[in-house]
Amino acid sequence: MTFININNIATTDTNRSAYFSTNSVNIASEILDLKRQNAVLRGEKAMLTAQLSIHLCNPTCEIEYRDITIDQAKKEILEFLKKNDRVYYSEISNKLKIDIQDVVKVCEELEKNGLIEGV
Repeated sequence: MTFININNIATTDTNRSAYFSTNSVNIASEILDLKRQNAVLRGEKAMLTAQLSIHLCNPTCEIEYRDITIDQAKKEILEFLKKNDRVYYSEISNKLKIDIQDVVKVCEELEKNGLIEGV
């Protein structure tokens, strides 16, 4: 962690304000970038975890997924999440018979739109 001695930055209030304003924008931008990267990594992790849990439960088990639209999947997933508090993507996929990749995609979109918080 880097500490800043504001006495060494500038001697006028105007210079100090400009320095902190510029650095605040840079820091906010970096935080936003890190949040985006985190969301992508969380999605990838969830997908891998779901795939692994499916194979560990029953490596010979094949799940037959329903052929539904993304809009229908959104509706069903939202309803499922209203009834079930914290769940894994794999659980949603298994219970609703929706392909895991579609579940992750829909959940990420719902989270991005503020309709749900991390699954």
